[in-house]
Amino acid sequence: MAAGQHDVKLIDPRYEEVDMMVTLTAGKTTSISQTLKALSTVKGPYGELKTEYPDKFAAVYINDKFYGHSGEFDHGAQGLLLPPGAYTVRIEPVSGGTPVSKMIQLEADKIVTVK
Repeated sequence: MAAGQHDVKLIDPRYEEVDMMVTLTAGKTTSISQTLKALSTVKGPYGELKTEYPDKFAAVYINDKFYGHSGEFDHGAQGLLLPPGAYTVRIEPVSGGTPVSKMIQLEADKIVTVK
């Protein structure tokens, strides 16, 4: 990365997001360390979200938050468990494919597949 100030965001859906400014100096290594605060655990029942998308590295956003890559949610034994409710699912390809954006309604103990 170029020297100067950069906005760094640490994101993991299980933790609160951390946003910080980091100053990089040319020719020097800069290390950052941050303890993430865990979000409260949601109790079931859950609905399950699966994806079917040709680009397994496509980013999957739920309500504008990054949750992982399409390849993580596209197998028989793999999916994303979420509380029942309405969600906006967006899949952004890295290989130049067509993005997908859909509103879905998850129900308890049901599977919704976004293609």
